[in-house]
Amino acid sequence: MKCNKQEAEHLKEIKLVDNESLDCEYVKYFIKCLELERKTNYKFERRPDLHNRQSAQPDYLFSERYTGKLIAIEYTRIFESEESTKNKAFIIDKYDKRNIIPIFGINPPTPKELGERLTEFFIRKLSKGQFNSFAHAERVLLCRNIWTDARLHDFSNAQPFIKRDTLKNLCDHIYVVEHVHLDIIEIF
Repeated sequence: MKCNKQEAEHLKEIKLVDNESLDCEYVKYFIKCLELERKTNYKFERRPDLHNRQSAQPDYLFSERYTGKLIAIEYTRIFESEESTKNKAFIIDKYDKRNIIPIFGINPPTPKELGERLTEFFIRKLSKGQFNSFAHAERVLLCRNIWTDARLHDFSNAQPFIKRDTLKNLCDHIYVVEHVHLDIIEIF
């Protein structure tokens, strides 16, 4: 899934730093893509865990304008591997070059390893029960891959190794935003 170039142009210029407004921009981008793909419109409702980030509530709530059907979105970031995370932390600490230097993984994971890592990551992320209060809603885990420059590889190669049955009980869809190309990949 991909938005057209014009609609996503401003996102390409955003420096990838962790802040509230950037998170909102990526969620808006995802909703725009979803609207185009589904030929519908969504209205922002609220942010259930805005004031208590430790609560078992999703990050964003949207409703379809015509049916009122809710979408609960939990927003998170994906890191490729422990090695890459440590690598980036070292460079940030030593050179103060946040988001400037591309970091390349030392041992890139195979699709099978990546599938296992992503499954563990998703299960760990969703084990806090963010969607318990929204069982009637469409439950979406939206992930931003901030390791595109670290060659997170092709998610589609990892899909056969994702344990879908386990994840299906936790949420309905997992989407990954790859920020360089502004593609959105659905894991299942």
